[in-house]
Amino acid sequence: LSTLTSDDHKDFITEVMFRLGQPRNNFYKWKYGNAAIPPEVKHVIEEVANCTIFNSDNIDTDEKSDS
Repeated sequence: LSTLTSDDHKDFITEVMFRLGQPRNNFYKWKYGNAAIPPEVKHVIEEVANCTIFNSDNIDTDEKSDS
């Protein structure tokens, strides 16, 4: 996110939260470490970014620990 322009940053967050159907403030909780990023959210973030952001081992571990 730090490499995006202000407008692109805003658009990125808007798109992620629209796809998730969640309020924008949840994104900021994840961004600033006030809440863990759920595995399903990590996948949506990567889809919108069109690149790998999270280590897939960490995503799989998170999914297993939630079971």
